[in-house]
Amino acid sequence: MGFKTQYNTIVGEEGVKLLGSEHQYIAITRAIFKNPKILFLDEATSAVDNLTEVPIHKSLKSQAED
Repeated sequence: MGFKTQYNTIVGEEGVKLLGSEHQYIAITRAIFKNPKILFLDEATSAVDNLTEVPIHKSLKSQAED
């Protein structure tokens, strides 16, 4: 995932121009930044490709170990 214009990327109202995988990536990132004591994920990476899914799982595992 990479937005060419970074923070200035137009994503449409409520992100209608985002792909399903981009919605999931943003939702996971928001959840992690809230730093919850417990994080429930139900098929959190179902719309993410395999190359992206592996680093997400590694990052979540790393966060859990801290």
